[in-house]
Amino acid sequence: MQVATLVIAILSSVVAAASLTWNIVSWQLAAGRGTAHLEVGVVMSDGVFMTFDVSPDWRAHARKTMEDNDLSGSLVFFVRVRNMGRAPITVQNCGFVTSTGERVGTIGRPHWGPKFSARIEAHGQEIFGYDADAITEMINNFKSLQKAAQVCINARVDLGTGKHVDSKTALRL
Repeated sequence: MQVATLVIAILSSVVAAASLTWNIVSWQLAAGRGTAHLEVGVVMSDGVFMTFDVSPDWRAHARKTMEDNDLSGSLVFFVRVRNMGRAPITVQNCGFVTSTGERVGTIGRPHWGPKFSARIEAHGQEIFGYDADAITEMINNFKSLQKAAQVCINARVDLGTGKHVDSKTALRL
C-alpha cells in the first residue's frame, strides 16, 4: 500500500511540474519578440526601393546596379524589424551601433518609413530607411577620432519594453 501511495505521489509531482512548465512556456511565447535585419539598398524618387545583400562591396554593387538599369536614387541602409511573437511590439527608435560602441541614427523618425513610436502587430514587419551617405559620413568621423582602420555597424532596435535587439549581420565600413 505504501508503494502505491509513493508511485501516485511521484506521478502527481511529475504532472504538476509539466503543467507549470507548460504555463511558463506559453506565457513566454505569448509576448512580442522583435528581430532586426540590416539591409542595403536604393530608394528611387517615387519611393520604390530595392535591397541588396550586405557584402564588403555593397556600395560598388549598388552603384553598378543603378547604372546598368539607368536608375537614379539614394543609397540607403534599411533596418527591417519583424515581430516573431504573438503580441504587438512597439519600436521606440532604431539606428546603428558601431563596433567601437558609438550609436548613430536620427531623432524622431528615420529618413524613410514610419515615425517612432511604431507599432508592429503579431507576425508583422516594418522597414526603416536611413541615408547611407549621411550615416557613413558620421561613422567616418568616429573612425578618425578613434583612429580605427575599419568599423562595423549593426542595426539596433529599441523596443517599448526597454530592451534592444541587434541585427546578426554587420556591415563593414
